[in-house]
Amino acid sequence: MLLLSLAACSGTSVVALLRQMRKSVRGLVVSAEGVRRATHPTALETIALHFQLTSEDATDHDVEMAVDLSRESICPVWAMVKGNVKISADWSIVAP
Repeated sequence: MLLLSLAACSGTSVVALLRQMRKSVRGLVVSAEGVRRATHPTALETIALHFQLTSEDATDHDVEMAVDLSRESICPVWAMVKGNVKISADWSIVAP
């Protein structure tokens, strides 16, 4: 549930930020994968997010800026988790 919440929150904010930049967004798929500790409590140690954006005019720089803003100030789930779990994010852009 935590991974789903983080993917939904960050994805929603990335789309909103890209649209504010006047970039076309035809689709966004966010994949989230977590690694849990082997010992109890089995909390997450790391989370890897991948954003697959479908857009005709967004650049890597645009997506990087949107993901950074989501991480630093927009997504409350990311803000809550980032102090306790190492989170990495990457992205790819697919032309429609």
